[in-house]
Amino acid sequence: MILIMLTACGGSGGGEPATDEPTDTSLSFSLYPATYFDGSYFESYSQKSVDSNVSWTVRLGSTIAFNGQPISTIEDALSFTDNSSGVVLSGVLERYFSTDTNNLTLVGYYLDFSGVVAMATSVDILPLTATIGSFGSVGSYSLSDGESEVITWALLDGYNGKARLEITKVTRDSAGALSFTETDTWMINQDGTRLSVTTTVMYHQSGNKTLIWSPL
Repeated sequence: MILIMLTACGGSGGGEPATDEPTDTSLSFSLYPATYFDGSYFESYSQKSVDSNVSWTVRLGSTIAFNGQPISTIEDALSFTDNSSGVVLSGVLERYFSTDTNNLTLVGYYLDFSGVVAMATSVDILPLTATIGSFGSVGSYSLSDGESEVITWALLDGYNGKARLEITKVTRDSAGALSFTETDTWMINQDGTRLSVTTTVMYHQSGNKTLIWSPL
């Protein structure tokens, strides 16, 4: 198993408390940072090691039309450099959200490095706030390569006043067999500030769990 944690640039430093205290489950957490959908938000993660350098940035793109409706584009740009070979892999994921944040939905996305487009076959309204223990559906999606996906969310205890926002994407191949499960987990403060992100993927056909270099 290989696991990666990317730490937000400019995040708070300092040591963690010696003893983890459960976070108050009555607290309401913002699931999105302030300004996430208003055009000024920028999120940056980086991880450097002897073997590789990884960077992941998130920002609001333009408002465009997708499947006949206006949507807000959130752009995730990922870059991975293999230090031994000098090979650089990079790509952009465009996630398409409804423009009405009071009835927020993820209506699809586009992966520029593979050319795959995902279109929602059903969606659920995404809450802007939640308490620890809450969970729900994001939606079901049909991919242009013949695969299908179901995406869910959950807010878990992050301890010491924090929470973990977990997004899980289960992908099936064109025959309906389980292909992989990707899990992205953000450690967040109560105001939605993102402190770090951990991304893993389980390949069901091989049983291997490893790092996936693609964001949600």
